[in-house]
Amino acid sequence: MIMPLRQEFEELRSRRGLTLLESAMLKCRSTNPKIGVTVVGAGDAFINRYWPTLRKHVSNNKIVLSIADTKGLKALAADKVSDLRKSEEPGMNKVADKLQEGYDQLGRFLDMDSDKAVQYFDLSTKEGLHRYQTLHLTDFVFVLVPDHIHLQEARKWLPRATLVFVEKPYASSIREAQEFETEYEQLQSSAATSGGNAIVVPFDHYFAKLMPCIKILEGGALRQIGELLSIDCVLTESRLPEAHRIETLRGGLMADLYPHILAVLSVFTDLESIGHQKRNVQVATVKANPFPTETYARIESRMRDYDGNSVNVKATLGKGIGEGESKHLIVKGSTGQLVINFTPDRVLGEQPLASWIRGSDTPLTAQAVNDGKLCDLYSSGHAEFIEILLQGKYLDEPCGGLVRHQAELIMKELDALRDGVGKMRSLAEYEPKESVEQIASKATLLPIMRN
Repeated sequence: MIMPLRQEFEELRSRRGLTLLESAMLKCRSTNPKIGVTVVGAGDAFINRYWPTLRKHVSNNKIVLSIADTKGLKALAADKVSDLRKSEEPGMNKVADKLQEGYDQLGRFLDMDSDKAVQYFDLSTKEGLHRYQTLHLTDFVFVLVPDHIHLQEARKWLPRATLVFVEKPYASSIREAQEFETEYEQLQSSAATSGGNAIVVPFDHYFAKLMPCIKILEGGALRQIGELLSIDCVLTESRLPEAHRIETLRGGLMADLYPHILAVLSVFTDLESIGHQKRNVQVATVKANPFPTETYARIESRMRDYDGNSVNVKATLGKGIGEGESKHLIVKGSTGQLVINFTPDRVLGEQPLASWIRGSDTPLTAQAVNDGKLCDLYSSGHAEFIEILLQGKYLDEPCGGLVRHQAELIMKELDALRDGVGKMRSLAEYEPKESVEQIASKATLLPIMRN
């Protein structure tokens, strides 16, 4: 019923791509006393999801960490925290406080780090840019910059790193992704003899959150809910499009958030199956949006699970939504359901569900419901993925979510949806803080097919 990870992993092991990946892992584990880790982009994703685990490994003298961004650390922190404090969404001051605390901890660490186990490069300065461009002690690179420059940064590290992880979406368009793939494959062919270039791994951090859950699902927990019937995924926020993410959101909200949903869906359904299906897409834009692109979308379609059964799939994305932040996944089966909640301090549904369906961004809570019985499925996400990577366990793990063709399928689907929306002369508008149902009642309906 779920992605046949073990089978897929074993099949891919014999292919050149994964063989290179294994060789790269073995190389960095055998030649360096410490693992060199570089993070490009020191925004809230880094502070909240990567820094806590990486800091532990720096303190344990296991890694050397390099961090790079286009601003100095204090200026970057001030901008990121200020943007959060401007939000009218309840609880955002606490989020801002937590982010400020993370930046303060990083700043103190840099001040006290006489061994220079952690370095910060301000790329707006000549010195910082030169030090970054000449940095070579790197095994793993995490690219956390805005989406439209993902592959631009990945290219820079091809001759200098062992593994380069690129967050979602892989590229700004399927054409850009395919051009990079052609270039990448040519480089890898030459690297097979010269031992040159890094392995580039497309990766979505929502899949990282699900990795521990997948292990338990593989063990049979998902069978508690019976035959898979429907999947409903919601990623909505009351926040309006943020000023610092304008470049990302210029291409529309689907380009920003839908890759997360497709990555999650790939656990339960075959992404190949969506290609020839009709999608009913509702789109609208909030009146405060500085670009004529969608800030709300509801996408309904049918996909096949890995047993070949047809499954109803619905995804709802939105900014400026009245219900506040709501990020969750509900997988319904014939005898029960799986609920995964990604939202801090948010409850779903009526009692008795409201008493236990709670979560936070990391860690989140996931539980399966069957005849009133609860099965706890999840403890941590990003942290576990980084632990697997740094401890060298990666070679023993099924890594279906890291398979390259998954990224290409996601980009194809994004392009199909964006092309359809791009042909529309105008979008329906909604007022900030209207409810999802109010927005849906006025949103433009757009049937989309992809050959």
